[in-house]
Amino acid sequence: SGTPVYKEYQFERRFGMPRTIFNKIYDELKVSNEFARKYNPVTRSYGIHTRVRFCAALQLLVSGNALDSVDQYFKMGETTAHEAMKSFCKLVIQKFGDRYLNRCPTMREKQDVLELMKRRGFPGAFASWDCKHFVWKNCPVAWNGTHYHHKDKKKSLILEAISDPFGYIWYYHFGEPGSLNDLNILDKSTMVGAILNQTFDTQVEPYRIDNQQRDWLYFLVDGIYPKWSIFAKTIPEHLQVGEKETKYAARHEWVRKDVERCFGILIQRFGILERPLRSWYTDDIDSILRTCIILHNMVVEHAKPNFKFNDAFDPLPFDNLPGQDPDNPEDPQLTMERFFSDTDGVAFAELPLGTRVTQVNDNMADKDMHEALKEDLINHIYKYYTA
Repeated sequence: SGTPVYKEYQFERRFGMPRTIFNKIYDELKVSNEFARKYNPVTRSYGIHTRVRFCAALQLLVSGNALDSVDQYFKMGETTAHEAMKSFCKLVIQKFGDRYLNRCPTMREKQDVLELMKRRGFPGAFASWDCKHFVWKNCPVAWNGTHYHHKDKKKSLILEAISDPFGYIWYYHFGEPGSLNDLNILDKSTMVGAILNQTFDTQVEPYRIDNQQRDWLYFLVDGIYPKWSIFAKTIPEHLQVGEKETKYAARHEWVRKDVERCFGILIQRFGILERPLRSWYTDDIDSILRTCIILHNMVVEHAKPNFKFNDAFDPLPFDNLPGQDPDNPEDPQLTMERFFSDTDGVAFAELPLGTRVTQVNDNMADKDMHEALKEDLINHIYKYYTA
């Protein structure tokens, strides 16, 4: 009828997204042949309405209930509901995957995140990087050993993702067996591959941390990750020898919870991820997860203009800390370490792919650059507590 049945907050709770996004997705999918309403010439009647199939598929993702749970409200059988959900996932990925999955942020998007992270005490940080285990109920018996997670004592599949402070998932890697840990997955990560071949551009405008200037993004990670120049790790409690290390670790672990919060929101929004995964095939599970991430990113993007974050440092002159003079480019304490550099006078972008990958890999895995970044962040954060 066109008259809303639910209030906005009720609608978002039931369908996991605002009405605006719901209508946007529906307008894109209703013209697809797989979702179009079919006419049966034998019975001379039309099949299930497109909007009913759309709502039923979305309800299954949001509620996580069994496939036959929609028959009471939508008059759909179990098989029809399953086909509707598979078609929904397939079409959402086709229509919106390029825009909301595994893409490099624009310069404007980088600046929005960098500005917020700078206010929170980590200039140059872009996102938090971590992994999440999803229990796989119907894991084949032959795969039990490789998918067994020793902590949960269950079979699982692993999601690796990076999330910014707004909760937006920029890159994800899914499907590795639960017996692996964060370090093993890093060797197979598509995100590392994107950084190496520069599909994900980590270079930004120069920024300063404790008299040291840099021009590449870095990520907040926990202690298991290697000492790479793109990682800022926390400090274990037994290695916190002074007040500086203690303050840094507390602030780091506070901000790094962005990715944990993002995982929690994703699971709360889509109940199908909160329960043990019931599909038999990893391709079906991956399709569901990708769809949930796309819908999650659409909601985050819609809510971003009204986003408020209150855990920033007290307003202090970030670019005028003691011992820094931003108006003096000849400051002898200021050095410039470029993550990318020319080779024999040839621009980095013009080098062969193999040469570029080797050069980025060498700089990315530089332990000295990692330690220098960590030391500068420790001093930078400590100055804010003592200023």
